[in-house]
Amino acid sequence: MPRDGNLTKKTIYGCPQKNKLFTYMIEHIDPLSNREQFNFIEAVRSEFSYLSDYGYSCVKVEPTIVRYKSDTAFLNIYHGRISFEIAAEFGQLKWYGNSQSYSVSELIRLSDPEAAKKYKNYAAHSPDGVKAGVKRLSVLLKKYADNFLNGTPCIFAKLSEQGKELIEEFAAEVLLRQVRPEAEEAFRNKDFVKAARLYASIESELSAAERKKLAYSRKHS
Repeated sequence: MPRDGNLTKKTIYGCPQKNKLFTYMIEHIDPLSNREQFNFIEAVRSEFSYLSDYGYSCVKVEPTIVRYKSDTAFLNIYHGRISFEIAAEFGQLKWYGNSQSYSVSELIRLSDPEAAKKYKNYAAHSPDGVKAGVKRLSVLLKKYADNFLNGTPCIFAKLSEQGKELIEEFAAEVLLRQVRPEAEEAFRNKDFVKAARLYASIESELSAAERKKLAYSRKHS
């Protein structure tokens, strides 16, 4: 998009527009139009200067992403193009390219599952917000990413195993949300054979009241 000083030129119905109010609207509607002014790159380079101590070097800089690499791993720090969230992703470097990437919350979960549940990316919509969000992320990585930054070999195996566990937990939650109402409906309809089968499929997750319904359904099947 061409520029005229700090104003964005935009053509509507063939007419160039330079009105300040119009420009303000365009630059705030288009999340990519003016990202340099957030000073994201400068904030990341300042707050993450310690990465060089771990053998990481900066290999890519753009208004919304800064990428670091070591001999064995990569770390991308970004300012979401649409969400405006300050976040990071990291993973192993392999001969065929990047491995699966992981999020900050996944890293936190390895040592502090409760903190991981509470973690949310910081959304920054101003230069001051970016500065604060990048600093927050830097502090979190210093606290939780030591094994990753030091290149501990087993860290990615642990993350992979954790990912499998999360998928299993999610699948179990989905199953519960599907089975519970079906079991309740079957019990209300006095279809005790079906109710017993459904309740039994989630028996380890049943409440005290549901266990009584399971016992009753089995008795009257």
